[in-house]
Amino acid sequence: MRRLAMGLGLGAAIALAAGGAVAQSYRVSDGVVRAMTALKKKDYPGALYEANRAIAKDPKDPVALATRGSIYAEMGDYPKSMADQDAVLAMEPKDPGALTNACWTRAAAKVELDRALDYCDRAVAAVKSRAFAALDTRGFLHYRRGEYDLAVADYDAALKDYRGKLPSSLYGRGLAELKLGKEAEGRADLAAAVKADPKVAEIYAKRGATP
Repeated sequence: MRRLAMGLGLGAAIALAAGGAVAQSYRVSDGVVRAMTALKKKDYPGALYEANRAIAKDPKDPVALATRGSIYAEMGDYPKSMADQDAVLAMEPKDPGALTNACWTRAAAKVELDRALDYCDRAVAAVKSRAFAALDTRGFLHYRRGEYDLAVADYDAALKDYRGKLPSSLYGRGLAELKLGKEAEGRADLAAAVKADPKVAEIYAKRGATP
C-alpha cells in the first residue's frame, strides 16, 4: 500500500512531516515543494497560491491537498483544513498519515473530538513501527479531551518510538503533567522541549494550550 507521511501533531500535516519531509511513495510536484517552502517562511498567500496551482494541475494529488490543508490550519481556517484532509482520507481511507491528519485538524479546532479519536486510534493501529507522529497527535487529542493520563501515556510512547527528544511530545507531556499536579515533572519536560526547539511553546500557545 502506498503510504503518506504523517505530520507531527503540532507541526503540520502529511506533506510537511517533521519539518519538510514528504511521503516517499507519492510524487511530490514542484508546486508542492514551493508551497511548503513558502509555508515554512509563513508566507501564507504565497503558499496557498502554489498549493492551488498544484491542485489545479492534478485535483486528485493527495500531497497537494494535504499541503493546502496544512496551510489552512496554520492560518486558523479549520473548516477548509478539514475539508482538504477529509478529501485525502476519502482517497486513502486506510492510510495512517491521512488518518492522523484528519485527527489532528479536528484536535486543533476542538471539534468532532470523538471522530478524531477514531481516526487517531486507527492510525496508531495501522502503523507497525515509527508511529510517533500518530501517537503525538493522539496525545494532543487526549489533552484536548481532558484525558491527561492518556495524553501522558501517548506522549511517553511517542518519545520511546522516536528514540530521542521530540519537542512536541515533551511539551505536550509537560502540559498534561501540570494538569495532573505533577509540577516538577511538567516543568522539566517544558524546559527540555523549549531547549530542543525554542518555538514549541509558541506553537502550542497558538492552539490555546499553555501552562
